[in-house]
Amino acid sequence: MGVLSCDGEDILLPDAETRYQTKYIDIAPLSDLSVCAGTRAMMDAHIEHMLTRLGLGLTRRLKMYLADPESSDLWEWCGESDGSLPSRGCYIFASDIVVTSVTPIPHELVHAVTVERGSSWWLEGIANAFSSVVPVPDFAPGWDDLRGESGHLSRWLVERYGGETYMRLYAKTPPGADQGTVETAVREVLGVEFDDLLSEYAATAAYVYPDHWSCFVAPGTLEAPWRDDAWEYEIRLDCDQENTFSNADKDRITARIPVTIPREGPYRFIADHPDAELFIQPCLSEPRMEPTPEGYSWPERVLWNGGGSTLEAGPHVLLVNIPAGEPTTIRLAGYFSIR
Repeated sequence: MGVLSCDGEDILLPDAETRYQTKYIDIAPLSDLSVCAGTRAMMDAHIEHMLTRLGLGLTRRLKMYLADPESSDLWEWCGESDGSLPSRGCYIFASDIVVTSVTPIPHELVHAVTVERGSSWWLEGIANAFSSVVPVPDFAPGWDDLRGESGHLSRWLVERYGGETYMRLYAKTPPGADQGTVETAVREVLGVEFDDLLSEYAATAAYVYPDHWSCFVAPGTLEAPWRDDAWEYEIRLDCDQENTFSNADKDRITARIPVTIPREGPYRFIADHPDAELFIQPCLSEPRMEPTPEGYSWPERVLWNGGGSTLEAGPHVLLVNIPAGEPTTIRLAGYFSIR
């Protein structure tokens, strides 16, 4: 283990050396994990997105320890004191480090960014608002101790009042705040009563907001046109290139390809790789006010290889997962499918 000296006290750190450096982050894998160039670019883009949306500046470099979700590292660094199952990632305030597997990266990076203003009753809410999981609406009226963790409410607050105002509310509401403290902070920062705020939220919030993380593609990634309801694409997956991303499964890598679906209907996508897994997800340009028919499973659709799904017209990202290894060129095809 490494040791960090802080105010005369030694704080233990994971024993791993930095293997990757991005514009904002020093990344130290805790095992033989690779962090593909696309994922590194995606992290920096996410940080810049959050700094812009919330009106923040970053005064330090971030330190991330990347863990295998099946290893004991997450138990050691992110486990609960009662021995219960740890989360797949955590931000540790005392040592200012992120310890995480791949999937929670955007959530933990939000913590690392917003800590520039300290901790807050809204701490989990803002991280849930901009994580890799679409936050679910919470329109129930009245006080709830867990309301500060609602990612959907926090996202609406950012959209309604702006990021800088949201961060003033964040800074004004200490962690563990009771009902009176939260209501006072809302009244002083936003100028409304808490119950009235919840009523406006339930009446005006969108069901789903655009998701920057899930719809990221590497800058310069080309988009192929459709011709007569058919689409073709060729891509070379190489972990050293920004068009290739680390996967939640450490033994696989992912390509992220922009696809604009020309009209609503059933589509099928195939790849010329026997072990390819295909997923597709819509990328909203505007908030969606109506509930989505799939509820919790939205937005990602499993296609497998050759599988199909009814898709909306508009921009999507096609994810192609294959086993990690030597650089591999894959050809893909999509077509409008009459069922």
